[in-house]
Amino acid sequence: MQDKDIRKNKRISIQTGSTIGTNDLFCNGLLMDFSKKGLGLVLECNELIDIGQKLNIMIETTSVPTTVLGIIKWVRRFGEGEPYNFAIGMEIVDFDIVRYGNLMQHTES
Repeated sequence: MQDKDIRKNKRISIQTGSTIGTNDLFCNGLLMDFSKKGLGLVLECNELIDIGQKLNIMIETTSVPTTVLGIIKWVRRFGEGEPYNFAIGMEIVDFDIVRYGNLMQHTES
């Protein structure tokens, strides 16, 4: 049985480096997919990440990273021995059309 994707905005697959952060938490990770309203990432964090937490994300798209502000909507913790500790889904709070265009160009390269 396949899971039906019920998202309102189509997700676009991408694999590019990213860093998330707040005042006291910084983690490296990999952006896995995105849409106009959300992001999916896997992260190398040792600290617990909370649903509802606001984070800044710097996405490595060009020599000038694309920055996004998002709110964590879901978190999945991976088991020991996995390359990443968490998978997270974020709702985008601040992401202008130019930044979205940067990500679209990166998926085409």
